[in-house]
Amino acid sequence: MWHMTHGTRFLVSRAAKTRATGLNVVAASVRLVLVVLLLMASPAAGAGAASALPQAEISSTMTGCLKVTPDIHEAAEEVYLVWSGTPTRATLHMEIASANAAHSVYLNDHLVGQVVPNLGGRDCNTNPQPVQWLLADLSWVRQGLNRIKITNSAYPNDTWYAVRGHIRMEGDVVAATPVDFSFTSSYDGTLQWAVLQLPPGYGGEPLPLVIGLHGWGETRWGALDLWGQAAAQQGWLLAAPEMHGEQPYNPPGHHALASRASQHDILDTQAYVAAAYGVDADRVYVVGESMGGMVAATTAAKYPDNFAAVVDVAGITNLTAWYNESNWYKQSLIAAECSGTPAENPFEYERRSSLHMPGNLVPLPLAVVHGQADDKVPPHHAQDLYDAVLARGGQLIELYWHPGGHDAGPYDPFWQMGWLANHERGAAPARLDIRSDESKPYFWLDIAQTGGDHWTEIQAAAMAETQTLSGLVGDPHPLSLTFDLAGAGLPPDLPYTVRMQDTGGGDPIITVMIPEGGRLTVNIPAGEHSLELAAMTPTPTSTPTSTATDTPTVTPTSTATDTPTVTPTPTDTPTATPTGTPTATPTPTATSSATPTGTPTDTPTPSATPTDTPTDTPTATATPTPTPTATPTPSATPTNTPTDTPTATTTPTLTPTPSSTPTATPALRRIYLPLVRKLALGGWKLEVGSWT
Repeated sequence: MWHMTHGTRFLVSRAAKTRATGLNVVAASVRLVLVVLLLMASPAAGAGAASALPQAEISSTMTGCLKVTPDIHEAAEEVYLVWSGTPTRATLHMEIASANAAHSVYLNDHLVGQVVPNLGGRDCNTNPQPVQWLLADLSWVRQGLNRIKITNSAYPNDTWYAVRGHIRMEGDVVAATPVDFSFTSSYDGTLQWAVLQLPPGYGGEPLPLVIGLHGWGETRWGALDLWGQAAAQQGWLLAAPEMHGEQPYNPPGHHALASRASQHDILDTQAYVAAAYGVDADRVYVVGESMGGMVAATTAAKYPDNFAAVVDVAGITNLTAWYNESNWYKQSLIAAECSGTPAENPFEYERRSSLHMPGNLVPLPLAVVHGQADDKVPPHHAQDLYDAVLARGGQLIELYWHPGGHDAGPYDPFWQMGWLANHERGAAPARLDIRSDESKPYFWLDIAQTGGDHWTEIQAAAMAETQTLSGLVGDPHPLSLTFDLAGAGLPPDLPYTVRMQDTGGGDPIITVMIPEGGRLTVNIPAGEHSLELAAMTPTPTSTPTSTATDTPTVTPTSTATDTPTVTPTPTDTPTATPTGTPTATPTPTATSSATPTGTPTDTPTPSATPTDTPTDTPTATATPTPTPTATPTPSATPTNTPTDTPTATTTPTLTPTPSSTPTATPALRRIYLPLVRKLALGGWKLEVGSWT
């Protein structure tokens, strides 16, 4: 019985489950039909979903011709790709020729696949055949440089070729655009190369420009690889010159070591980009790492007025010290570039070292980044430069230490771009502390040296409040200094008294000079001299005055040294008129605080022109009474006798002022002859410069 009951229960349960399963299937089918109907009825919704994921294809740069032989079993070259967005698919493409076996191909040391043997073609230029491989992992593609490598691993005696290797990426992506270009060096006329990266979606508008500088033994593409992604994310232009040295050799520029040639490479690159694409001139930055940091800081010291801010990562600041800290092989390369050792050519080592120009860096924001465990460029290079700039009064230099070695540590390119973004080129400083190894301008000062290679040292300060400029100049040879007066905040069109004196003693030399085109050029002898420029303001003529006496007799007095030819126009008229009839009535222009009473017999006429000191004194018969509580402001000349009684008890003063300046100008001798006499009495020597 139990078995039957149990079996009956089982059958009933199975039947119930069967019915439930059937219902579930029907329900699922209904739902599926509804979904299909909805999709068919709403094509716009499907289109909208597709449009949310726009598909694009971007490509890297391409390799040149790669070749493997029985003697060379691997050949590799780097391609460049920086993008923003989300990729969904990536492939490696190339064209091959003469491959007789299934040789392996790699991307960034990841095995991509094998070539198909015997596809045809003879070499890179003769009928190479296109091939491609789908990348198994998108992470194999990195931002920046990617290394494509071919081998003859399947048959080491094989010789085969690959050309135009590149990466293609698909998805919701947009790529930065690298542009390789050349220019003629403004330093030595040679043809040089640089590469520019346009940010993703660039539309041609002027943007901030970052100039990235490669390190020892590297190329322009190394600098682009280091800062490319960070600059693209910032939306800035990035340019990297292939810096060359004073003694170029193959490959050029690997050991430029802050040569003047490399400094001009930076300036020439900036000029090319500004002319071809547009640059925000107040937001030009320089970044460099290792030797690139050395070039960045040295170029910033030579051209502090050209940049908004600079980052020096692990840079050499004292080339003589680094020479002594290097092994014999590096020493030989350094000496080859610098035409001798530090003992043989000390000045060449000094002029390539930012440590020898710390005052130049005072006006410029500079971030110095260095690893405390750096064994390639010892940390003292960063500390020495920081201390030297601070000692010259610098407040814009910042030092960032990290515990790592010869790199930026946590202060990576993204941090560097963020730090630079806080700075914009400001106005020229009023104070300059310059050490220059050649003739060139600095802000509002232009140095023209004579003699051979040497340092010129100048400390100068412009004071707009006093319209003066003072400084100290040191040079073993004669030189000329040209001052852009407006740039220094001084009047550009006034004559200047120039006072120069040898700091060793002797009489000062004083010269009066006239600027030409707003610029003033001063020739300075060899040695050390103090220099002062003072603007000469025009000498005003005296103003005629008229003074009322206690009696209360009003006595006008004219103190003008020259006879004015313009009629003074009265602006105020006394409210009370003296009873006496003056025989000569000067016309005052200032308001009298005391007004005598009385009836004038003649009304003062504004058109009367005094030609000399008045000799007649009009006398008022009324006596002033207590101090007035307010100054009356007459609006017109009275024609009747006023009835008001003056209340002033103090001595009133009437100061007539001509309404226009006399046109007669004193002769120049009246200005300068008294100065000559005074200077002669003081034992000074005077040389009057040309006024033409």
